[in-house]
Amino acid sequence: MPNGSRQCAMTRVGFVFAFQDRGWLGGISYFRNLLWALHTLPGRTIDPVILTGERTPADLLEGMPPLPVHRTALLDRRRPWWYVRKACQVASGTDLLLARYLARNGIAVLSHHNPLGPRAGVPTLGWIPDFQHLHLPQMFSAEEIAMRDRLFASLCQGSARVLVSSHAACRDLQRCFPAQAHRARVLQFVANMNPLAPAPPVSELERRYGFRGPYFHLPNQLWQHKNHGIVVEALRLLKQRGIEALVLSTGQTADHRQPGYGQRLLGSVAEAGLQRNFRFLGVVPHGDLAGLMRGAAALINPSRFEGWSTTVEEARSLNKPILLSDIEVHREQAPPRGVFFAPDDAPALADAMAQALACPASSERDAEQARLARDDLARRRRRFAETYQQIVMELSA
Repeated sequence: MPNGSRQCAMTRVGFVFAFQDRGWLGGISYFRNLLWALHTLPGRTIDPVILTGERTPADLLEGMPPLPVHRTALLDRRRPWWYVRKACQVASGTDLLLARYLARNGIAVLSHHNPLGPRAGVPTLGWIPDFQHLHLPQMFSAEEIAMRDRLFASLCQGSARVLVSSHAACRDLQRCFPAQAHRARVLQFVANMNPLAPAPPVSELERRYGFRGPYFHLPNQLWQHKNHGIVVEALRLLKQRGIEALVLSTGQTADHRQPGYGQRLLGSVAEAGLQRNFRFLGVVPHGDLAGLMRGAAALINPSRFEGWSTTVEEARSLNKPILLSDIEVHREQAPPRGVFFAPDDAPALADAMAQALACPASSERDAEQARLARDDLARRRRRFAETYQQIVMELSA
């Protein structure tokens, strides 16, 4: 079939990229991983399109695959056309302005978005990243819990399909919304982290960020449920044993639910005299992030809750050792080089860190692990894209 004919037969799927800043790096990473998987899928039958606001910063789209990007003022939150669109939606019960925009651009399915309403004519794939408020209600205000409950109910009732990232999240959905459980689909994302792609060597990263010697990488945002404090305690225990371990932490510093949490954490680091052992680097460029992961003795994810951990998936894609909390989703992800510890067990984490430092990597073994990881990544990424494509094609079956 000529390429033009094949393109015409493809189902065009719109992805609303609603981010205005780097406040949720995991969400941006999720979209980047999914869109790259789809872009590289051989013989795909869907045509992904990125939809975003006219005012969305261009740098937020860096690292995305070369897909069409449609900008519209309808998606600029709290701007004039956004208010007009929302007023029409309230009056009609359907997001008519966005639905008409999608129709004009030949978009047949809207992905990872709220339902458009009964008169839209465009089915949506809703997305629920996690049900964290059910498991850690103390992390949320009563208003936030009520808002999440309303949003998830609307997604389950109005979406053609609802995407969740784990079987654990699917079980939560089935318990909360049993009447809509048949619409749930599990889509376990894969981190597009090629272990053989160019990245800065450790020597350059040492110069750039001012550290020396073996280190662990903790690439989780400074949010309270990410549980950085257990790492600080493990470092204190190691220091008591005469082991000077180094943890490099990267990610966003602000937790809107717990203002000041990051400052309190860094204060505890100073109070324990661990400023040279726990270094917070903040948000680093994507290439540096890859280099830090690849050069680490091991990654660490001590989180108390995850929908599907990007850190764990990155460790799998790089075939790196990872020390991770023993929570339901981490067990479901089951990274092949994972070492589990209870989220409150600092001595167990300290033991795992000491063991990782006692078994330094060899360049020859690392090169072989990287080749194996690259081949496995290609298979997993293709399966990820095929699963998503199959979910989309259900809507036209």
